[in-house]
Amino acid sequence: TGDYGLARRTARGLRRSDTPGDLDRYSLFAAAYVFTKYYFPARAVLLLERALEAAQQANDWATECICRDCLGIALKQTGLFRHSITHFNTSIALARKTMNPNGEARCLQNRAVSEMALGDFTQVFETLDEADALPYASWGFRTFNVYNRAMSWVWLGDMERAYKLF
Repeated sequence: TGDYGLARRTARGLRRSDTPGDLDRYSLFAAAYVFTKYYFPARAVLLLERALEAAQQANDWATECICRDCLGIALKQTGLFRHSITHFNTSIALARKTMNPNGEARCLQNRAVSEMALGDFTQVFETLDEADALPYASWGFRTFNVYNRAMSWVWLGDMERAYKLF
């Protein structure tokens, strides 16, 4: 929505109520985003699932894409790494279908973090390579790719490779 104040007020109202009223997919997503960002990911999951369902019913692929990406993030924060990857993969496909290169880059980055949490560093490097190969050199998430690549080398004990990236 772009209205952070509205998202914050909506999130506060939802936090105080176990049965939020009839909110559209955008309001549900905005509130869930605030919950996820400010460390209430378990509460965000239910809102994101509702927003996702509403986006699917409306055939709103762009909103479905961002809902799945944020749902993957919330699931990752709750420790459900494999389940998060499923949502990231679908979000990547939707980003490609809607020709949203920033969404594709964002989802690849988020998937790599879940793969890192699982210790699947072969897949982490493949995902980061896929993101690095995207034909737009200036997207802001590239910095996170470098950082996560370096951290992967740290976890693998190769400080020399990590040092070159930091």
